Amino acid sequence: MLTSITPLGERSRHQNYVVTSVAFVIGSLAGGLVLAVLAFGLGSLITGAASLQGAALAGAVAVATLICVVVAEPLVRRPLGLQRQVNERWLDHFRGWVYGAGFGFQLGTGVATLVTTPMVFVVVAAIALSPSLAVAAGIGACFAACRALSLLPGAWVTSPGRLALLSRRISTLEGPAHRAAVLLGAAGATFTGIYLTLT
Repeated sequence: MLTSITPLGERSRHQNYVVTSVAFVIGSLAGGLVLAVLAFGLGSLITGAASLQGAALAGAVAVATLICVVVAEPLVRRPLGLQRQVNERWLDHFRGWVYGAGFGFQLGTGVATLVTTPMVFVVVAAIALSPSLAVAAGIGACFAACRALSLLPGAWVTSPGRLALLSRRISTLEGPAHRAAVLLGAAGATFTGIYLTLT
């Protein structure tokens, strides 16, 4: 998908890259907010029934992070969740703002397509265990915004040569990027745990 929505690709489909990108970002944020509402609602039922408080909530997030970083990440070598990706046939059948918003929404939810790292579930846990819907929405929006940033590398692809170079760079950086995502996810979950402890 990183190599599909680019100035070159949008021009070939007679679409506007800026319009598609803005729709992608809006769709992604909407997906993150939907994730926040659903996960927080489910979390409220669980934590309400168990009467969990600040330290217990923080502990739950910390345990989820530990399981993902120490156990799940090294062992899980295949995508999790729904075994589907965004439907690239949309590119040929819909306007740019439609597939932009659709792709963005699916990626913004984090779980509507293949989950390539168990750390996504730590984000869901952090949302579910948030002390308020406002905090849950903030986490969901930040998560979705980060997902929307995936369009940035393709913004300079205006020629076939640049597209080929981007593909090579993505392949080269896949491993380091994955490790960095795990570390950032762990840091984010830890921060969330600290915040929950203090509230």
